[in-house]
Amino acid sequence: MGPRSAGAVPGPACYNRGGEEPTLTDANVVLGYLNQNYLVGGELELNVDKAFQVIEERVAKPLGMDIVEACFGAYSLTNASMMRAIRAVSSERGRDPRLFTLYAFGGAGAAHAVGVARELEIRKIIVPPSPGVCSAFGLLCADIERDY
Repeated sequence: MGPRSAGAVPGPACYNRGGEEPTLTDANVVLGYLNQNYLVGGELELNVDKAFQVIEERVAKPLGMDIVEACFGAYSLTNASMMRAIRAVSSERGRDPRLFTLYAFGGAGAAHAVGVARELEIRKIIVPPSPGVCSAFGLLCADIERDY
């Protein structure tokens, strides 16, 4: 949940591969937004108890919050960040996001698409079959850009 990423290695605590830092993935598991029995086509078994534990110890208790409240806070902050990015390329340029379709990509895109679309009043969402691959492919194909 930041400010540092757990990265692919060791990854979220719920991946049960040595991660000890709470992540957005752990929060989404606690909230039930990720299918704990069928992530990565059933190839990755999630440790839900570990997700609860790390969020309780490192986020909820220090903030004096309920675990679910802390997770929903992280979820909401992430949605707000996504909405800010969408507004930067739409309404701040004179385009109404309600007239477009939200294309959910990235590892967590599908888990956040409905909340983001609801807040921006976007009525249609497309989730590609492999949203994480779609994100990586887009990065590989994008033009290199430098801002100074």
